[in-house]
Amino acid sequence: MREAPGRRFTAREIAEVLIRRYPEWAEKKRHASKDIFTENDLVAYLRGEINSGRNLLVKKYPSVHTIKDRPRQYYWSEPPTSVSPLTPSGREKKAEGARSLREADLYPLLGRYLHRELELWPK
Repeated sequence: MREAPGRRFTAREIAEVLIRRYPEWAEKKRHASKDIFTENDLVAYLRGEINSGRNLLVKKYPSVHTIKDRPRQYYWSEPPTSVSPLTPSGREKKAEGARSLREADLYPLLGRYLHRELELWPK
């Protein structure tokens, strides 16, 4: 994806490229299963792994983004260089007219963070 930034790939296309580029790895993957995969079965298996590991993939590689429509598509885009108002270096620079956050406003954000990053369900 890095070689074609902005181009959208389906999980199937990514799986097919992985099999073509890394045939030894694909062969090991095929034989690691109890059942011997055919070529189409291996593509379907890898497609499922890519889709199920989407959150970890996006977390590990911030430049990888997904489109949630079906079929889900993946693309490479460099992260923006602008500073978020919640990052430590941007806290001092508060946008004019922006309302200040109350503690109660932060609970939903904290809950989503704990669930996505640490796989916790906060009460």
